[in-house]
Amino acid sequence: MPPRLRGRASLAAVALSALLLTGCTPSEPAEAGIPSTGDGGAPSAQPVVAQPSSTLEAGDPATVVRVVDGDTIVVRKDGQEETVRLLNIDTPETKHPNKAVQCLGPEATQALETILRPGDDVVLRYDLERTDRYGRTLAGVFEDEMLVNAEIARQGLGVPVVFEPNRRFYPEVLAAWNEAEGEQAGLHQPDLACSLPVITDAAAAEPDETLIGELATVLAVVAAGEQPWMEVHYKDELDRVQRVVDDHRRRADQAAEQAREAERQADQKAAAERKAAAEQAAAEEARAAEAAREAEEARAAEAAREAEEARAAEAAREAEEQSAAEAAAAEARAAEEAAAEAAESRAEETEVSTWADTSSSGSGSNSNKAPNRCYAPGGETFEYCGDEESSSDSTVEAATSGDTGSVAGSGGVCPDGYPVKANDNSGIYHVPGQQHYGKTNARNCYASAAAAQAAGYRASKR
Repeated sequence: MPPRLRGRASLAAVALSALLLTGCTPSEPAEAGIPSTGDGGAPSAQPVVAQPSSTLEAGDPATVVRVVDGDTIVVRKDGQEETVRLLNIDTPETKHPNKAVQCLGPEATQALETILRPGDDVVLRYDLERTDRYGRTLAGVFEDEMLVNAEIARQGLGVPVVFEPNRRFYPEVLAAWNEAEGEQAGLHQPDLACSLPVITDAAAAEPDETLIGELATVLAVVAAGEQPWMEVHYKDELDRVQRVVDDHRRRADQAAEQAREAERQADQKAAAERKAAAEQAAAEEARAAEAAREAEEARAAEAAREAEEARAAEAAREAEEQSAAEAAAAEARAAEEAAAEAAESRAEETEVSTWADTSSSGSGSNSNKAPNRCYAPGGETFEYCGDEESSSDSTVEAATSGDTGSVAGSGGVCPDGYPVKANDNSGIYHVPGQQHYGKTNARNCYASAAAAQAAGYRASKR
């Protein structure tokens, strides 16, 4: 708001407060022949007959003691002080115990103090009712035959009114008020800050909420009949005041509706933003949960893979250890078998050498020759027999055996049906029950001794 307008609105608000609370401007007098208000009542319908104040009546002489306000004085009459209320005029208040100082009220008081000074002699002339409800004397106050009531109105500081049934001095007061209006004096000043037109102009130019509210109160007061002087004096202005107030209310209602709509939209936007934020938070939480789940699965899979690799490595290690152990065992068995075969070979070579020595010491005689063994079919059992028989039997057995080939056993054990073990190193075969049978390897297994003999092996002696 521009500073100039702001100041104007502030002054208008103050002026309107004075106008509303205490009556800044007294009510405009009715046109000639139309009565003003009675004593607090509504305008009268009885015509007012204009007539000059009676100078034939002597009245009551009195002496001014002091001025109370613009329309009230205290006089001394018959040795007693009386409060006198000037008839058919109303001025702005200045000393009412329950009212604030009104617009131009001090000026009205000063004007009356200029006219009537303490000690001045005056004459009191009366109408039909001589006292009001407050006990004040109601009178026209004359000084040197000048009606003081009318002089206040002539300066535009007192409004002509009728307090029924007293109308006696109204015509002169009205005529003086009309002179003031023509001169734009007092309350008729066009730019008077506390006048309703000026206040309405300010409210129309700058619809301040406080100012509009006070104008609305003025309208309500007028409508309730509490200020009939205002209804009369501002009869041409009240319609404009109503339009200004209505227009402001309409704009205020529109602004309030726009504010409510803006607030509603803001609430909707905020709700939508909260919902979107909640949905986004939920989505982020879901993504985080999914990422955590996937990470956990990945960790579990990695742990399982590492565990599997560890198990595989352990199994490989154990297999390697087992293989090494088996290889060592096999190597040990092979060494043991080789040692056994070597020992057997040495023993048999010794045996062969012994038999050879024995045979040569007998000068070719076979008397000391060990008896031949004649094996039963299968080579499991034998019996001693002569050379011819043994030779004959062996030849026959070898010749009649249908299975002369060797098969390989495993771990020093020959397959079933091939019990005879033949040693390549010594050229000797062994049959079950002989001393070196268990120590002989099973690389060459034969079905019978005859088969082994047929393959070129000779029989072990032990």
